[in-house]
Amino acid sequence: MISEIQALNIPARLRRSRRAAAHTAMRPLFRIATRIEAKRLGTGKPGSQLLPAKHLSVRVALDKVGHYYADVPSNIIGGYQMVAGPWDKLVYPLNSDSTWREACRHTRTVYQIFEQDLPIEQTDEYRKLYRKMVRGKSVRKGIKREQEIRDYFQRMFDAFESMKASGFLGQQELGGKPKDDIRVAIDRHGQLVRLGNGRHRFAMAQILTVPSIVVHVCHMHSRWIESCMRTYQEPEPHKAILLGLEGYRGDISP
Repeated sequence: MISEIQALNIPARLRRSRRAAAHTAMRPLFRIATRIEAKRLGTGKPGSQLLPAKHLSVRVALDKVGHYYADVPSNIIGGYQMVAGPWDKLVYPLNSDSTWREACRHTRTVYQIFEQDLPIEQTDEYRKLYRKMVRGKSVRKGIKREQEIRDYFQRMFDAFESMKASGFLGQQELGGKPKDDIRVAIDRHGQLVRLGNGRHRFAMAQILTVPSIVVHVCHMHSRWIESCMRTYQEPEPHKAILLGLEGYRGDISP
């Protein structure tokens, strides 16, 4: 039996592919705009790190992450923290566009298990892992036996139960690295845009409607940085960014 979400994923993947093609075509524009804005705002070389990773992980209200970016921006504009140009015009609104949910088998699988109650063997991710294992192809996490696939899914169940009992814990709370938190970008209006990693965790957070999650800010639109400099009357971009990030923490309901 084909699940409802699985049946929808072909047109969703086509929508995502078209959007990804547009991102790639606009790559030169992103790079040029970023170089111009870096010089104008005094942030140093375009690829320079404005803040260390430990300052870029922040707990935010779940509903503050309102959009999804089909291609991780770092694939388009290198490791830049500040990114200029119209990249944020090519995002998907999470509430009104289901592409983010239908086009990714990791996200679909979480919904298939915890919302549709499908057995793991009928989920898209299990089938994909099993097919690759049988064919001797490279499998996620080095899986070579079916029991290892089941162990992988058991860790998913454990993560869901942990989140249900204790809320969403960040990587620093779990003894990990900040950069492994759910990655986001900040668009020109200050809206948080989810990127490519943490797909299981983010889908679980959506299903459980946890009040807050921990995100790692990888990219910031130059106009948002400029807005922070103006709002906080802070001429140093990195200091203005820190003040801007504090505003997201203040939006969490007690």
